[in-house]
Amino acid sequence: VFNRGMRCFDDYTSRCLTNKTLNLFKNNVEGARRFFQRFCSDREFQKDYLRHKDCFSYIQDDWMRCTRNFQEILTDELHGEHSNVTNKFMEFCCARHAYENCIYNSARYKCYKNSAKFARDTAKTLSDEKHFSNCRQYENALCSVGHPRSLYGGGTSAIFGWTQLLLVWLPAGLLAGATRGRRYA
Repeated sequence: VFNRGMRCFDDYTSRCLTNKTLNLFKNNVEGARRFFQRFCSDREFQKDYLRHKDCFSYIQDDWMRCTRNFQEILTDELHGEHSNVTNKFMEFCCARHAYENCIYNSARYKCYKNSAKFARDTAKTLSDEKHFSNCRQYENALCSVGHPRSLYGGGTSAIFGWTQLLLVWLPAGLLAGATRGRRYA
């Protein structure tokens, strides 16, 4: 079903989007595509996901808050004019690193450590766009020390790309049925 749906999606986007827009769109959904491919075909991953599903329901509101703040940072940086390309890239990388840690910290507070790690790994997969392909080598060295743009700030939310929409949709859509209130896995 997943492969058939993706073929339909690919056919539609290749017919209806310009090459430039199509490439940008594909880059934005790369991580989500990989996540759903794994979710639909890897039995071990499915078992792990089910083992941690209650944790996802406990952190759903935090996940959405982390995502909104991530979107805001990316949008602010995208439109900021006082940064060179290298600095913008590092801001993007550190924003994503903070996003993943925002989700991990929420899950670590509300769930057990192995569920928090699974939640962070899921966020990593979903946010792993081609734009960020070189981030991993810099994140631990430059972003872990403490970054001035924390994901815990307030402000208005702006949509940045399709992946971020999927990041909001995933916990809400797949995990709505789980109960809240107790620690799990």
